[in-house]
Amino acid sequence: ELKSKVQPKYEAAKRAKEGVEAEKAQTELTINELHAKQGRGSQYETVEERDAFLNGQLESLDQSIRQKESLVEKTEQKIIEIEEQLADTAAGLEEKNGEIKQRQALQTKLGKDIAEKTEERNQLNEARKERWRALNDMGTEVAKWKESLSNHERDFRASMPKHIAMGLEAVKKIVKDENINGYYGPVVDNFTLKNAKYRTPVEVAAGNALFHVIVDNDNTAAYLIDRLSKENRGRLTFMPLSQLNVRGVEYPKSKDAMSLIKTTMDFKPEVRLAMEQIFGRKLLCRDFDTATRFAGECNMDALTMHGDQVNRNGALEGGYHDDRQSKLGSYNGIVEAKSKLNELNDQHDGLQEKCNETDQAVAHLLGSIQKDEAKRGNLRQVATQTTKDMALLKEDQTRQEDQLQAQRDLLPTMQGEATALRAQADSFRNELGTELQTSLSSEERAMLKKMQAKTKQLESDLEEASNELEEAQVARSTTQALLKDNLLKQAAEIRGKLSASSSSGGDGGEEGEEVDQRSELLTVRRAELNQATREADKVAERMDEVNASVNRCKQALRDAKRAIDELRTREAAHAEAIAEMEKGNEKLLNKRSMLVQKREENLRKIQQLGSLPTAELEAHSSSNVKELMKELHKTNKSLTKYSHVNKKALDQYVNFSEQRETLLQRKKELDDGKSSIEELIEALDHQKDEAILRTFKGVSKHFTEVFKELVPKGQGE
Repeated sequence: ELKSKVQPKYEAAKRAKEGVEAEKAQTELTINELHAKQGRGSQYETVEERDAFLNGQLESLDQSIRQKESLVEKTEQKIIEIEEQLADTAAGLEEKNGEIKQRQALQTKLGKDIAEKTEERNQLNEARKERWRALNDMGTEVAKWKESLSNHERDFRASMPKHIAMGLEAVKKIVKDENINGYYGPVVDNFTLKNAKYRTPVEVAAGNALFHVIVDNDNTAAYLIDRLSKENRGRLTFMPLSQLNVRGVEYPKSKDAMSLIKTTMDFKPEVRLAMEQIFGRKLLCRDFDTATRFAGECNMDALTMHGDQVNRNGALEGGYHDDRQSKLGSYNGIVEAKSKLNELNDQHDGLQEKCNETDQAVAHLLGSIQKDEAKRGNLRQVATQTTKDMALLKEDQTRQEDQLQAQRDLLPTMQGEATALRAQADSFRNELGTELQTSLSSEERAMLKKMQAKTKQLESDLEEASNELEEAQVARSTTQALLKDNLLKQAAEIRGKLSASSSSGGDGGEEGEEVDQRSELLTVRRAELNQATREADKVAERMDEVNASVNRCKQALRDAKRAIDELRTREAAHAEAIAEMEKGNEKLLNKRSMLVQKREENLRKIQQLGSLPTAELEAHSSSNVKELMKELHKTNKSLTKYSHVNKKALDQYVNFSEQRETLLQRKKELDDGKSSIEELIEALDHQKDEAILRTFKGVSKHFTEVFKELVPKGQGE
């Protein structure tokens, strides 16, 4: 508005006033010249005196004109210099403004890069959290499988004798440390079951032979046995493949009996002899009766799926097998746990590597963000200094514009004064050589009258132009004051804040720092919002999974409650049935107790009667109770005659006879045992004498050799 309305109006009013003033000055100068001319006509007596006066005035006027023209020229030169300075200042401002825009563009790019890198860092942090969470879960899984491995190893060691467990550990360490070839490991390491259902019969068939160690030849076996013996680290049975001689076996062609080794397991060809040695003459039969039949027919050990075994010699073995104490079950658990641990360890290593890569990527991004922040801080400092330089340049520009305006305002006045002086000089020159007149001519009087009238009009116009100029000047001053004291300062503050937000550094002022902090806080909050949104989505997915799991659990709970209700109903029915049975049992117990009491009474009576001959029992077995009671009464009456006779003599005789036979049989067994013991003692004494004699001869021989080495020419015995 200042440039488009106020300033043009002011310039027009100013030009109008200056025109009126110039015209009024010229009119007044003409009037003054006419009055002076009229006055000089009466002042001087001769033309020469007047011309001398005019020449003197001309010299003075010429000097003043030269001074005025010199001053005008200097003012014009000053205006040119100020315009050049303004042009240089404008160019400097344009250059500084271009630098600020360039740095703002760089700042914007750096800010965008920092925001993108921050977002990427947040995503990487989130991925890192997920991977660390997975790593912790995997660590828990590894710990669970390690515990499982430890439990299975403990059960496996407990399933074998202590000396075998010690021996297996020792042999494994010796082979590993000395890198011994030809070691195949225990039998249990050298085969795999085709199906877990064959575990029980295979375990029963092998027994402790599962822990026999397979080697390539007897030299390897002898070396390992020697090491175990020297180090006192357990005992093992070795199976050197070079010494095994397994005959071919013809298995029955029946679906009820199959070869155990062919049906149940797979193994490497190099240990075939050892497997056939242990499992070759074993049959897997459909049931126990079939096993009994085929064991006798084929002269092989036959087993059932439940682990019942019929030995080829006729011995039977069977019963309950606790699968929790199974050797093969523990061993398979160890193999499974080791395999799972290896798999988990590989996954753990892969996850750990990915976590390390993520950590490195986060560290790299942090370093890159810090570098960009440092670059942005440097750009802010430079931009702040540039902004300060621009403020100084704008102050210079304002000052130069004020100086230019002052010089431009002064120039017309000076030019008008010079013009007036030149006009006065021209008037004096025109008056030179003219005749002296005490009064003005009619033309000059008309001109004077016209000039006086014009002067009055010009004074009115000047007053009007002055008022308009004053109004325009007031409006201009008011607008300038509003701009300088309010709007320009607000614009400068806004530009400073905007500059501070994108270009100012730590020295950009409190406003710039506040804007910068809020901008960065906004970026951080947006990143946190994005991250929180992603986490909320994941939580929502997990909640959906949890809700689905809860629904499944609720359904399972409802099913379980229905099953419980059914079981309670059945339990109530069973309880009623049990109560009825208990009542029946109570009756039966009462009846039993009565019968037992009656039986004891009858036994007491029978004991009173004494032992009865078998013939008498057979004779009266067909009689009824009444006849027997009648006969008993008759017999008791007859026995009263023999009351003085010992009724238990016959029973005592029979008992003593049986005891005598038992003692004689026991004496015979003791005599046989004594003979066997004496023979054993004699054989042991003979072996002892032979061992002593052999040892004595060995000592004597070694003594002779050692003595001969000690005393070359001597001889010792």
